[in-house]
Amino acid sequence: MMEVVIYGVLVVQMVILILQFLMLYRAAYKSTKTSQTTPSDAVLIKSIIDDFTSKLALRDEKIAELMVRLEVLEERMKIKSSEVVSAKQKAEIEMSRKPSISHDVVYQILTLLSKKSMTSIEVQKVVKRSREHVARLLKTLYEQGLVTRDTRKRPFKYSITEKGEEILTSSL
Repeated sequence: MMEVVIYGVLVVQMVILILQFLMLYRAAYKSTKTSQTTPSDAVLIKSIIDDFTSKLALRDEKIAELMVRLEVLEERMKIKSSEVVSAKQKAEIEMSRKPSISHDVVYQILTLLSKKSMTSIEVQKVVKRSREHVARLLKTLYEQGLVTRDTRKRPFKYSITEKGEEILTSSL
């Protein structure tokens, strides 16, 4: 958005510069057409040329300043876009580093739950994993729809779903 504004300002500056040049050319043309130039005409033409030169220098400075600002904005955009890309790459790397669920443990949990409903503590004792590990696995299985969770009392009791049964029978 800022680039459009800067380009617009540059275009306006150039149009003003061209109009001033045309006015100077017109004044110079009139003075040459009337071959009777007086000293006051020469002074007038000199002052117009000096004014035009100073305005031209100011416009050049403004254009240079706007070009620098545009370059700064472009660099900021490059940095922000590279930050977005690097954040996305970091997320992808982080996802690839996460260990996948051990199929053996999942199979063991589904087999246990196919026999009877169990709490995470009961599952933990049988599979011999940490409480956190078992809770995370059961949560993942619940989110995938492989087990159901009875939330009426704590600790939750988990039982296998039809989808879990299908997975269990298909892995045999």
